[in-house]
Amino acid sequence: MLDEMIFQAKIWYSMIYLFPKRNPWEILGYDKNEWDWMLRGEGQIWKHYLDNQVLFSNNFNDYTLPLAIKHLAMVSHPNAHP
Repeated sequence: MLDEMIFQAKIWYSMIYLFPKRNPWEILGYDKNEWDWMLRGEGQIWKHYLDNQVLFSNNFNDYTLPLAIKHLAMVSHPNAHP
């Protein structure tokens, strides 16, 4: 997971540098509500990673599938807590 995080961070950093007038959520393909939801839930996301010991996992589904399910719940119920 750490390798993937570093790889994605390099892409994101490059995109922010190339498009400084764009909002970060636009660069990453989210809308403002999704971005705000992720910021509010950032602590819970990290808690999931640490509780489930996936920070050093090589299994992509260990760290992406739970977030996708939470994202779908948020889209279905925008007032839901992350």
